[in-house]
Amino acid sequence: ARRWVVVGDVKQLPPFTDSKDLEASIADAPADENGRALPDAWQEALPILFRLRRREAGYGQVSWAIERPDSVLDALCAELAARKERGESVPETVRVTPSDGPSVGSEVSIADLENGEPSALRVLAAEWILFPAELRRRLEPYLPADCLALREWEPDSQRTYRFARWRRRHGRLDDSVRERGKRIGTAEKLEAGQRALLGEETWAGKVAWRLARVHELAGAKSDKQRRRRRQDIDDLMPAARPFSKWLPAAIEAVSDIGVRSAFESLRVGRPDAHVRRPSALTKATPPEVWQERATLAEYQHRMHPDISRFPRKQFYEGAALKDANTLDGRDARIGWSFAPDAPGRRVWVDVRGREDRWVNRDEIEAMRRWLGHWRKYAEANKRCGGDDWTVACLSFYRGQERATRDMLRELTGKPRGETRFALPNTDVSCATVDRFQGREADLVLLSLRNTKRTGFMDSPNRLNVGLTRARFMLAIFGHRLYFKRCPSEELRALANDALQFDLGNAR
Repeated sequence: ARRWVVVGDVKQLPPFTDSKDLEASIADAPADENGRALPDAWQEALPILFRLRRREAGYGQVSWAIERPDSVLDALCAELAARKERGESVPETVRVTPSDGPSVGSEVSIADLENGEPSALRVLAAEWILFPAELRRRLEPYLPADCLALREWEPDSQRTYRFARWRRRHGRLDDSVRERGKRIGTAEKLEAGQRALLGEETWAGKVAWRLARVHELAGAKSDKQRRRRRQDIDDLMPAARPFSKWLPAAIEAVSDIGVRSAFESLRVGRPDAHVRRPSALTKATPPEVWQERATLAEYQHRMHPDISRFPRKQFYEGAALKDANTLDGRDARIGWSFAPDAPGRRVWVDVRGREDRWVNRDEIEAMRRWLGHWRKYAEANKRCGGDDWTVACLSFYRGQERATRDMLRELTGKPRGETRFALPNTDVSCATVDRFQGREADLVLLSLRNTKRTGFMDSPNRLNVGLTRARFMLAIFGHRLYFKRCPSEELRALANDALQFDLGNAR
């Protein structure tokens, strides 16, 4: 009988999953008993609820004018009612209607506003004011001066004038709001930020990103971020029936199939692991069969021992990534003698730069200086055996990768280069860490980019991939003091463990 073999490493990234494919699957996931997708109105309403209900983060300091089509306003009202029914705190909400009749319930007619009826006072007290676009002109004279709007208003509108005046006098928030690692202290920036965030991603995109993050953080020492993203997913789910009954299970099915690799699915079928939605695949491997066939590759033949030491201890608890005897004497066989003054083969290049528009140019400039030293070295020292040396410039982020590629085009004089460049006796690659998985290089220059947030580098699997691509030397470029204090236990350990190296000492 033939035996099947599955090759993989659960300590590194699963096969690449396109985020757009995952997003499309979530957008079309069955949300009712007839298998229909969540209506577009709900997919527009749920991100508004998710963003603006976070009172504990400071969003309740101001009121919001929410201009949307009636179908979206219906969805918002249905969701608020469902959340209130299950005991959640919801904002005080008023819906302005085009009716000429009297105000009813939580609705205020535009006629009552224009006639100065007592019910109109509810608009001044509301935290959320819902209205359709056709009422904008008639409603704007009655909006509070400090009411923030989710849509742009004409520069000559009364609301714009009154808001500008209020902003000049009282526009600072009592408590600043933290968003994407930055503090927002003014109403103007808060308004602009929420407009931008609600315009950049769909509901399905928000859920897809968080599903991927929950999966990436499965092996992190701290469970705080994983629990937070899990809660985000729950908050993005509808509360109104029938969607609340059917959609969460459908999303979990998408997660099991679209995020987890087949290798991981087989592995989580073990009794000591957990899967939220059991399937034929996760139940297909009996524990005794898994125990018989699962084999851990103990030895590595790629990295200098200085490079393998940290990931071996941090990610494999010493049980794998042991140094094979094939590494003995390899430097002499290949002719490696770069940077003899370096204190080790895994060094930290301390760059106290800053991130601007998704790019840390100070780190890229530091990488350029290293490549200048490498050019001189490679011109005088060919790799033994006739092959070119290989250098990889890696980043965890596509924005940093693109900027690094621009630097390499200028450095190598290759104006149309995309991922491969040439220096004397050297093949240079430029890629994200995710895309470089499965590949290796003699020298790896790894840019961390971030200076105020960890981002998705807190994924142990992703960090492991980034730290295990180099054969002879790994140089990590980053703000060391920040990473020594950052929330990720793995990144803190890396920053404290790595030996710092001044580029000026390289020869």
